[in-house]
Amino acid sequence: MGKEETYYFKCPETEEEKINDSVHFDTSIHIINLSFKEGNKWYVNDGQSSFYAIVEDESFLKKVKSGDVSFAINDILRVKIRREQFLNTSQNKLKTKNFIEEVKRHQKPPM
Repeated sequence: MGKEETYYFKCPETEEEKINDSVHFDTSIHIINLSFKEGNKWYVNDGQSSFYAIVEDESFLKKVKSGDVSFAINDILRVKIRREQFLNTSQNKLKTKNFIEEVKRHQKPPM
């Protein structure tokens, strides 16, 4: 197999179409799993469901990187979330993306 055959192994581009306006809301979340890698998603729970969210709050992320903010189990974050829905046109499947636009409060669990 040569370089000229590598296009056989290329994944097809995913075509996503935004199907509605963004929804913004405030909620409280628990962090289940987080990533310090830039652009990675955090896995969170809002008491009803668990979902992935991309943290866009740069000032909060700077505090995390500098060590001004640290996390413990059962911490609660009060956040502003933007939710967007897309339709994968090639597979006709819905996809939801969540973005944490702002961390309004970081609350430690009661002792």
